[in-house]
Amino acid sequence: KLNNFFYETTFDDLPKFIIIDSADDLNINASNSLLKILEEPKNKTYIFLISHQLSSLLPTIRSRCLKFIFKNHNFETFKMILNDKIDIDNEESFKFLFDLSNGAPGIALKLQDEEIYHLYDDILNSLIENEPLSKHNVDLSSKVSKFDNDKFKIFLSLLKFILINLNKIKLGINIFEQYLSKNLVLLEDISKKISKTAIFQKLEYLIKNENDLFAYNLDKNYFILNFFAQEEN
Repeated sequence: KLNNFFYETTFDDLPKFIIIDSADDLNINASNSLLKILEEPKNKTYIFLISHQLSSLLPTIRSRCLKFIFKNHNFETFKMILNDKIDIDNEESFKFLFDLSNGAPGIALKLQDEEIYHLYDDILNSLIENEPLSKHNVDLSSKVSKFDNDKFKIFLSLLKFILINLNKIKLGINIFEQYLSKNLVLLEDISKKISKTAIFQKLEYLIKNENDLFAYNLDKNYFILNFFAQEEN
């Protein structure tokens, strides 16, 4: 459909605008089709790609686009937008969602709707298991492997959020100046029980393999078990 629209002529040669939201969700075939369009741009055609995670886009797509970064909402605006959309009646839960979503209401809605943010404690406990393939980790992997692709992507974004902030703590960065939720204080204790190398290896594994997971419809359970098995050599 995009190809047809792209090559159609417009009335009186008016400009065409194409908005893809979210470009992060394109599979490998759709990404390659989009890349071909970007490689042969037409006059008076403007394509806007909305991405919440630039690393999920093909590097060849990113290199052909101009990047504009928009600031997220402050907490009060974030809360006002979501007040009548989610069933939360306490300030701390709002702060937790605000921090996990980096102030993006759309991501917060997905976290809340899918109840993925309730897995936060399970993930922290999994990261410090002495045995990577413990019953706890196997059970968690089995549970999340049943998620559809959209839900699984949100789960992976939560994993990366945790690992990135654990790495910042290891580097001596005070992350708590930028966050509001008391739940994130748990990260400081977890950071003392996991090595910097292990954090880096797990994060590197996610970044390198996430696109292939969805592009080739790989086994989610194996993917997560392999993630837990990323240990310091």
